[in-house]
Amino acid sequence: TDKEGTFGYYHSIEGCPLRDLKGTVFILARNRYLLEPVANSLLHRGLPFQNMRGSDLSKTGKATAAFTLAAIANGKAVTAEAVADTVALIPSAPYLQRGFKRTVKALARESPMSELKPADFKSYFKKPLWDSLKSGQFLSVLPLQPAERTMLAALLKGDGSAPRITLGTIHSVKGLESDWVVLLSDMSRRTWEGRLRDPEAERRVWYTGVTRTKYGIIVIAPSRPYHFRLPGI
Repeated sequence: TDKEGTFGYYHSIEGCPLRDLKGTVFILARNRYLLEPVANSLLHRGLPFQNMRGSDLSKTGKATAAFTLAAIANGKAVTAEAVADTVALIPSAPYLQRGFKRTVKALARESPMSELKPADFKSYFKKPLWDSLKSGQFLSVLPLQPAERTMLAALLKGDGSAPRITLGTIHSVKGLESDWVVLLSDMSRRTWEGRLRDPEAERRVWYTGVTRTKYGIIVIAPSRPYHFRLPGI
């Protein structure tokens, strides 16, 4: 394009102002295992993200249950199918009347898209469940790990769309683009040794990472001896 891009350099992913970046963001690493501490950092900061490959919490039954309970808490109608999937994760004691799971499961098989209003659950939800819905603490009734609870809470604060931050390796986003790219400069020792044997091939990989962005790139400083030094840094 005719516009010049933006460049940033930070010493850690924690220092990177991800909340201030408008649009979609790729956080890219040369090796997949380098993304694990990044994911933990995002969870700790309450920033929702998805993975280019592998599991994606935003597309699981737990996320469906969270959004279903949020809709009920806000007085909205939900489908029988969504309710059946949701209550399947909720322990009957102390939250559900006996037989409700079986009843809604049968309804979901017969008419999955039929709509149920919050008033329809009046005789089926026990008081602790209603209390959690009224207080907005309904995630507590689902079997979630602390990191999952943090992630789903962040997703519920959004507009229900897919997270704008995507984690992946440089290879996994080949041919794709994002508004912003955050590039981790670290690499594994094995990749470093391969770079010594064929530096041009490795430069092409990093060129791919840099050119995935539409507006700007942010480089995260290396935290280990094995890393790629981009020109000019």
